[in-house]
Amino acid sequence: MKEKILQALTTFKGYLFSSDKWLHLAAGFIIAFFVGLFGVFYGLSAGILAAAGKEIYDKFSKKGTPEVWDFVFSVVGVLAGIINVLLARLVFHFIA
Repeated sequence: MKEKILQALTTFKGYLFSSDKWLHLAAGFIIAFFVGLFGVFYGLSAGILAAAGKEIYDKFSKKGTPEVWDFVFSVVGVLAGIINVLLARLVFHFIA
């Protein structure tokens, strides 16, 4: 059991320092933030659909490697983008 936990942590550490995963996170953030300016639900939906669509495209086109972690990092970026939209609305609400 201890070895499985160590292996999982080592695998996650490898993913954490992969530039590809950071690109997925950034793409999710950008999509969710800019679409989320029109509506939080729209930003959340667009980001998650884009993340899922990218992995589905990779699977069927054979031009990429579909990975669950790519999807996970994209969704983390989406959530960060939505949180930033909500914070921006809160700040501008108090300023205006």
